[in-house]
Amino acid sequence: MSKNLTTRSEDYSAWYNELVVKADLAENSGVRGCMVIKPYGYAIWEKMQAELDKMFKETGHSNAYFPLFVPKSMFEAEEKNAEGFAKECAIVTHYRLKNDPDKPGKLMVDPNAKLEEELIVRPTSEAIIWSTYKGWVQSYRDLPLLINQWANVVRWEMRTRLFLRTAEFLWQSSPFTANFSGDFETTDALVTTEPTHQFTSVVDAGAVVIAGNTDSNVYSLKIDGGTWSLKGQTQLAFEEIHSLAATEGIVYIGTKGYQSNTGRFYTAELTVADNLYVLANRQLIKEWDNGVDQSPHSMFVTRDSVYMGIHESATETNLWRYYLPTAGIARDLSVTHTSDTNAKVTGITQTGTTGGKFIILISGVGVYKQTDTFVSTGYIISALADFYTSEKKQWVGAKLNTNGVSSGTIALATTTIPNDINNSASSTWTPQISVASGSGGEEEVLELVQGRWMSAKLTITTSDTSQSPELLSFAVRGFQLVNDLVVDMPINISDQVERPFRKALRVNGQGDLIYQALRNKEGQNVQLEIFRPDTLLRGIIENVSSPIEEISPRGSVTQYCLVRFRGSKVIATSSSGEGLAIGLLGVKRLG
Repeated sequence: MSKNLTTRSEDYSAWYNELVVKADLAENSGVRGCMVIKPYGYAIWEKMQAELDKMFKETGHSNAYFPLFVPKSMFEAEEKNAEGFAKECAIVTHYRLKNDPDKPGKLMVDPNAKLEEELIVRPTSEAIIWSTYKGWVQSYRDLPLLINQWANVVRWEMRTRLFLRTAEFLWQSSPFTANFSGDFETTDALVTTEPTHQFTSVVDAGAVVIAGNTDSNVYSLKIDGGTWSLKGQTQLAFEEIHSLAATEGIVYIGTKGYQSNTGRFYTAELTVADNLYVLANRQLIKEWDNGVDQSPHSMFVTRDSVYMGIHESATETNLWRYYLPTAGIARDLSVTHTSDTNAKVTGITQTGTTGGKFIILISGVGVYKQTDTFVSTGYIISALADFYTSEKKQWVGAKLNTNGVSSGTIALATTTIPNDINNSASSTWTPQISVASGSGGEEEVLELVQGRWMSAKLTITTSDTSQSPELLSFAVRGFQLVNDLVVDMPINISDQVERPFRKALRVNGQGDLIYQALRNKEGQNVQLEIFRPDTLLRGIIENVSSPIEEISPRGSVTQYCLVRFRGSKVIATSSSGEGLAIGLLGVKRLG
């Protein structure tokens, strides 16, 4: 077929028209500017429509159909219609034909059948849909209306082209919700709720203004045609919305559970579809549940962080920090105050006059300022690491990077119990590394850490509350206990050891000591340094075999054992020292 087509380089327009016709997708009809979509072409439309229809219905939308004809008065009420479609409209003016008395066999428009009001053949559907919605929406509880329409529209086009530009074409439209109009300058409300609920927070989210309410909804408000309107809402079932913040299209939400004091902190994305603004991809970041109202009642956004106040006990309120670059969350400032079970953080600000220090307003208690005094100890617990696989892992090494520890310590402990990330005092936290000076940076062996998951607890302690050790980063190394590097090593456990260019050395009982030391390493994490080639490995001693007797041609080896090591390569290293193994593989150090 392509041999008979005009090439694109010759005439792109002709090539396109020929391609559509010869592919039997469509053809021009007897109605100027319209086309006939043939079976192959219509099959393509059906497949596209089916996929989109499935996606719409997965989001809760239902299909409906609205009239093809729109009264002219209703149509012109939409200013954008008068400006955008006036020159493209097809208009119905009469409702009847009759026989032409001057031309037998011909028809003519009956001049006595003129419509009282002209009808516009639908170039777009908003006018008729909004008019219909007014009868469907009585309050905010009727929203959102998740309606989709598959229809045809008519727009007179001077220059037409199959599929790309025709007078009549198939399309999809989704005007989802009705307008609640009202200016801030008047007494009209944009949204009203039951007296038992109240609005608690409002924030500019960029495309819209969002407002949170204790009725579980976040409302989206926007100026449309000079008038403020409700442009969507998102429900967080069984949660009271107590605080909101927004930056770069991400919305941060602080809530309290119905009939409970559980506080929660969420992130969500502000999304839009056909002018409906809702929150999607909501994620729970942190939950607080210690008996008192622990919901975030106030938030404060900086360049890299979101701060929120959490009332954690009758006498303790803390400022928590959600760090945007890493999505980590931690208690940042501690406030101890007089007992008040109903205390709430109602205001947070940061002032440059005090070197960027925070000022915190706690209702019923007072106003607090940040000082230069550090607490004596604090901790960070990492998320669970599992390499996104269900296999058991061996966690073999860890490294801390600090900023010159001189006034305390930074220590790392590990656990393989998932629930203990919420229990800092659990006995399963096993101490591994402690940095008391310098800046760390050296990877150290982890002892007996084996499990699908691993979490780290980093405890920072200071001996001088005017300063604090600084943790820059930490890293852990692990590997799956399947399909990893396996090394089988023959180890000389004879009493006599052959030494290059020297007389053989014999020490009674030495072989047995070496063998027992190897057996004691079974199941433990070790660092294996080998040469030929120079390599550093970290892993586990899986098995030490029973002694095997062998008479070496040189007479130095009388028995050996096989040691199986499983692990992963760390770095290349240079060889030094004396070997313990026989054959071509030498072990420089095992420990």
